[in-house]
Amino acid sequence: MKHLPFRIFTLAIFIILIVPILVQDGMFMDGVLYAAVAKNQANGFGSFWFPMFADTWNKHGVHTFHEHPPLALGIQALFFKIFGNGIWVERFYTFLMAIGTAWLIHLNWKIIVRKSPQLISFSWLPILLWIIIPVAFWSFQNNMLENTMGFFVLGSTYFCFKFYFEKQNYQFLVWSSIFIFLATFCKGVPALFPIAIPFLYWISHRKIKFVNVIQHTVLLTSVLFFIYVLLLFYEPARESLIFYFENRLMGRIDSDPTVKSRFYILGRLIQELLPPLILAVLIFLFAKIKSKYFEPNREHQKNAILLLLIGFSGTLPLMLTMVQKGFYMVHALPYFGLGLALIIAPLLTGFLNKTNTKSNSLKFFHYFSIALLSGGILFSIFQIKKTKRDNDMLHDVYLLKSVLPKNTFVSVDKSIALDWNLKVYLMRNSEISVNNKLEEDYFLIEKKKENFTLNGFQKKEVGLLRYDLFIKTPFE
Repeated sequence: MKHLPFRIFTLAIFIILIVPILVQDGMFMDGVLYAAVAKNQANGFGSFWFPMFADTWNKHGVHTFHEHPPLALGIQALFFKIFGNGIWVERFYTFLMAIGTAWLIHLNWKIIVRKSPQLISFSWLPILLWIIIPVAFWSFQNNMLENTMGFFVLGSTYFCFKFYFEKQNYQFLVWSSIFIFLATFCKGVPALFPIAIPFLYWISHRKIKFVNVIQHTVLLTSVLFFIYVLLLFYEPARESLIFYFENRLMGRIDSDPTVKSRFYILGRLIQELLPPLILAVLIFLFAKIKSKYFEPNREHQKNAILLLLIGFSGTLPLMLTMVQKGFYMVHALPYFGLGLALIIAPLLTGFLNKTNTKSNSLKFFHYFSIALLSGGILFSIFQIKKTKRDNDMLHDVYLLKSVLPKNTFVSVDKSIALDWNLKVYLMRNSEISVNNKLEEDYFLIEKKKENFTLNGFQKKEVGLLRYDLFIKTPFE
């Protein structure tokens, strides 16, 4: 019962940081793009191995969408198949991934602290330290592929931990490798880092020989390799995966830098970890003052080091490429939450053991947590049908859907030809494809170009806020 107020508080923070933004219309461009591709697949436009965004999409000479491996998009397509095409589908899916991630953090925690039953009830702590990382909750607000990849990564470490901490049954390593495959099948190479766990366990614990490290790593790698080899015998899979590897993965590594320094991701990691670090330090100091005496547990320290090493192994390799973005490390952030929690949780046990369940302070925190949770849910409800971003753009996108024929094509002025927010919203919400060339019967331009005229087209007033619509006049 002493942990109940903290669980409620963690749930309240979880909801407040994700749901009020998630229920509103408008989303980061990548998230809308993924939703559009998944929705198209569910409606028969494109397939699992050859997804489609739009007929006007053309990268590396093909119209199919091979920016990422197909699993996460395929799973989300199933949700569209079941629940329809509304904007709530991708929001429900990404929120489900957030819940699943929290659940797997809980499962990983239970194995890590299996020899200290008094710590098992502290599983709310790593979840809290994880969800307050800004880019972590931002990712779940915006339907990023890293959400699904991170879910499978946590599944892979769960089975690795079962192998090392519970019973050295090699089927656990096989399952771990299967989950690594599923993670890589969502977002590729960044999901490979759990393969390093045998080596990291050897560094932190020294309970196995180095020859065992080699054996376990070979097993993890072999199962993963075998699954991909099997897929290559299936022609659609082979064609899709080889195209992704040659044109997207290798091309992305060699070109299109997004940062000026390889150390960007390190600085970004430090920045993102500030909230959990500050909270962990405050909890540590508070608990240490209240507990007065604390004897460190050597096993907990080793496990904390292991968890932090896993987190670093999932983030620092990003420095090998100049293509870096903050959300690329979302899948590795739960391990920092787990590691920090393991450092401070033993201190909190002493504090909670001395705290009476009927104490005024605990009662106040209990009622405060309930009020916070209730307020978070109520606030989220009030955000429904609101728009968090791109308000005028979305207004026009929905209006164009009611004005133009279904599955139509629209040409756009060169000033908005690279506006991918507009393109993905039009496809996701209105099934309208954008053509950068003046080849279609409809033409869109920003209103700021006053007195604009176009030969062969007539301006049509339909109530757009941000754009002007021109329709090709019939040939006479």
